Amino acid sequence: MLNEYYSTEMSPSQSVSEYVARVEELVDRLATVKRTITDEAVIAKIISSLPQKFNSFKRTWDIIPGKFKTKSKLIEHLKKEEQTIRNVEIGKAMIV
Repeated sequence: MLNEYYSTEMSPSQSVSEYVARVEELVDRLATVKRTITDEAVIAKIISSLPQKFNSFKRTWDIIPGKFKTKSKLIEHLKKEEQTIRNVEIGKAMIV
């Protein structure tokens, strides 16, 4: 299970909600066998396994002060970024 947690990555076609749910499911399963994953580790896992289209988000997240880097804030901002990316992709498709 631990290997599955560490090897899980968000696919380019997967939504933020789907990916976060998958990570949280693995964290919950690990907790049942006494393997505790801290929120800080979950945040690091999510950030490090985002697809390339989130690179600008990663750079922005890096400059946010640590006390504001909570899991709930990460998820909130990732969902907003995902919507922005979708809107840009729709705009590009309409131009072509």
